[in-house]
Amino acid sequence: MAGKIRSREKHCPNRHGKLTVIEETDIKCEICQYRPKTYYIDLYWQGQQKISRDPDKQILDSYRRAHRLLESIRREIDSGTFNLANYLPREIEQFRGRTLLPKWLQSKSDVAPTTYREYARYTEKYFTPYFGILDLRKVTAGTVEDFLSALPSHLSLKTKKNVSIALHNFFSYLYRRETINRIPVFPQITPPEAPIECISRADQEKVLRQLRQHPIFSFMVYHPIRPGEARALKVRDFNLEDMTVHIERAFSLKELRPRKNKKDYYLP
Repeated sequence: MAGKIRSREKHCPNRHGKLTVIEETDIKCEICQYRPKTYYIDLYWQGQQKISRDPDKQILDSYRRAHRLLESIRREIDSGTFNLANYLPREIEQFRGRTLLPKWLQSKSDVAPTTYREYARYTEKYFTPYFGILDLRKVTAGTVEDFLSALPSHLSLKTKKNVSIALHNFFSYLYRRETINRIPVFPQITPPEAPIECISRADQEKVLRQLRQHPIFSFMVYHPIRPGEARALKVRDFNLEDMTVHIERAFSLKELRPRKNKKDYYLP
């Protein structure tokens, strides 16, 4: 059965030795019948949890009250309706992933829209379901490894690496704000280099002939720039005397931004 009732008091105050734990029945001193003043439920649910209050925030001040709560929790677990958040004290809730992940996303407002879109997608699909209920102060290298191992098998190694990099960014944010004392160690993920597949030059010419009415495509065929950079070009960027083009901006989704590496350059 899920959960056990425990007390932080381990010894009898009357010096009769350790208190006796009678599972599912009582915790007491066998000699003087002393019983602890408070109890908690030791529950392993998405990590080790200690529940010391009921949903009404009442302290578990008797074994009977604690056992009634434990039985209620077990019924909820069996029926699939258990929500740990209903039993967490407020001071712990502020360290849960579901509290901190939205703050991290809000802090990423200055990144490229395409990058933010991926961060938001990873948060919704992977980070919140796994880390949402966890106290992030207790996340270890093992927790991170278990998370990465639990990612869907259909994801490529490159995508898993991207997810890992985004998660590391999140924990770096928490460390910078001194919410956590250390960044957990992340495993190295090294995807193989993907082969570059190009269509033949003859096929490129066939495609280009169909796009002659759009000169930007001709430009992109003969000049090594990103599509987002091509979209951002203006007439003033072209110098027909020097035969150069100034590459300094790029579109990310619908937002015009500096280039990815921030440096502009002149392309022959």
